[in-house]
Amino acid sequence: YCSTLTDAALTALPTGLRELNISWCNSLTPAASFAHLRQLRVLRAAGSSLSDAALATLPPSVRELDISWCRPVTGALRLGHLPHLRKLHCHL
Repeated sequence: YCSTLTDAALTALPTGLRELNISWCNSLTPAASFAHLRQLRVLRAAGSSLSDAALATLPPSVRELDISWCRPVTGALRLGHLPHLRKLHCHL
């Protein structure tokens, strides 16, 4: 479980990061942004506190996304900004 990754710590991650596992991380807020991670290809965020707003900041390079058990995610989530997305895990 990740309890210490804050929005500020997320923005401090290297811009060349390709894979990130923040599963069960509940310390991120709806203001969290992934926009600076321009080479991110895989995001594992199962059970995290990520919201639709935070997911809207994902870069177009994302190919695999796991948002299973993310309670803040709603049916209004749109992922059209991820043209390379090939795998989506969203078990409820």
